Amino acid sequence: ISMSRIFREDDVPVKSPLAETPTSPEAAGASFEVTATPKPPKPKPKTVRAMLREIPQSPKKMNLVAKVVRGMRVNDALIQMSVLIKRAASTVYKVLHSARANAVHNYGFDAEKLIVDEAFVGKGKYLKRIWPHARGRFGIREKKRCRLTVLLREMTPKEEILLEKLREKQKRGKYIYRTKLLPHRLTETRWCEPGEKRKDLAMQTSSY
Repeated sequence: ISMSRIFREDDVPVKSPLAETPTSPEAAGASFEVTATPKPPKPKPKTVRAMLREIPQSPKKMNLVAKVVRGMRVNDALIQMSVLIKRAASTVYKVLHSARANAVHNYGFDAEKLIVDEAFVGKGKYLKRIWPHARGRFGIREKKRCRLTVLLREMTPKEEILLEKLREKQKRGKYIYRTKLLPHRLTETRWCEPGEKRKDLAMQTSSY
């Protein structure tokens, strides 16, 4: 009989600490209170951004609609985009709505005081595709993509005073010079019928 076997028989088995079941503080008789530490508030930035990438449309066509909302109040810009019949208007509407939600929910901005500070378009991926020509030849056609970035900010005190003056003039029926702070008309675009002139297009008056 080997000595190692005798020592194994005489040894007392030791419990592994991993095999022991952990006891909860309530079962052990301990009492404590859990206090949730509040998260520090986010610092309020000057501008809030929203971006949409890989839009299946050319940057030139997207910029034609994006330049309409620059300098406008966000609520007016959303109304204008809902009236505009351009294909890019729905995309600009979504990005504006997302930027307003970011500003109000994340940083506590006032939705009535938000202005579109910047709305610029960048170039995305250009996908090259074969375009068939006559006599068995072919050319290269590009499927253009772009990205849209919208920056919002709050109105300055001077702009708030100017907006109140414009509203008072509008109530009195006085002439208001052209400004994007208070647009008195919403441009509704539609296709011209045969024999119809451009100046005969309908203009929808806003509800201010």
